[in-house]
Amino acid sequence: MTPPGPTSNVTAAGPRLVEGRGDLSDAVIGALRTGTPPVYAPGAVLKADPWGDDLQLALYLLYELHYRGFEEVDDAREWDPDPLRLRQAIEARFLHALRTELADAPRSVEDAFAPLLVEPVDLSDSLSHHLETEGELWQLREYAALRSLYHLKEADPHVWVVPRLTGRAKAAMVAVEYDEFGAGRADRIHARLFADLMTDLGLDPAYGRHLEQAPAPLLATVNLMSLFGLHRALRGALVGDRPARRPSREPHPRSLDPRTQRTAHAPGRASAEQGVVNREHRVGLRPRAPHPRPA
Repeated sequence: MTPPGPTSNVTAAGPRLVEGRGDLSDAVIGALRTGTPPVYAPGAVLKADPWGDDLQLALYLLYELHYRGFEEVDDAREWDPDPLRLRQAIEARFLHALRTELADAPRSVEDAFAPLLVEPVDLSDSLSHHLETEGELWQLREYAALRSLYHLKEADPHVWVVPRLTGRAKAAMVAVEYDEFGAGRADRIHARLFADLMTDLGLDPAYGRHLEQAPAPLLATVNLMSLFGLHRALRGALVGDRPARRPSREPHPRSLDPRTQRTAHAPGRASAEQGVVNREHRVGLRPRAPHPRPA
């Protein structure tokens, strides 16, 4: 994949709709373009692969109506009952797969966090280690382009949980989000820092610009936090999702590529990320990591 360059055809009104990847995503795109209800065959949702491109793209497009929407799509479609009805069916399919098909998933908070709190000795399967030691610039650019679907809306869905919390949990979540959104400084918002990094790499940093190239596993990662954020019943999962997406030892930008050390933005992002991790420790949203295991 060759990521698009700095010339963008995404307007300030929102990203453009992309081409569909199957019956469900085609139905969503057709509905959004024409302002009509989505048309799809009975049983199409149940027959769709819950981890596949078609279902995940359809869900991503429906969720995006709650973020910035799309160019030339009426903002009122956010709460249109017809797309919502389809979204509900797709969510049920996805949630069922999450709960039944991930047999090796951790079943407790302790089991989920244990691997994250130990610095691994064997880095052979580490993507950041590969990029640091063997990666080429085109690989870094592709990685940044695809990850932009998450990082350019980083922490946005987690704000939805704030009115659903009380007491210490609310205070801790707000403290972490405050850092995520730049602690009052627009130039320190983490999504902005990632966009600056993309610019340094010669990529178009426009929101949603790289959706066309995003594979299903990446779409599922972004859809997961949107699913948690939009459902009050899943508020516990959303709170847990926040620190679980951050290893206790965040990779420094040099782990992405040595060339990023020469940019003005990579160190800024590293210090901002570490500030969030430190605050998560202080407020109790993330336990302290033990010392690394000996080799």
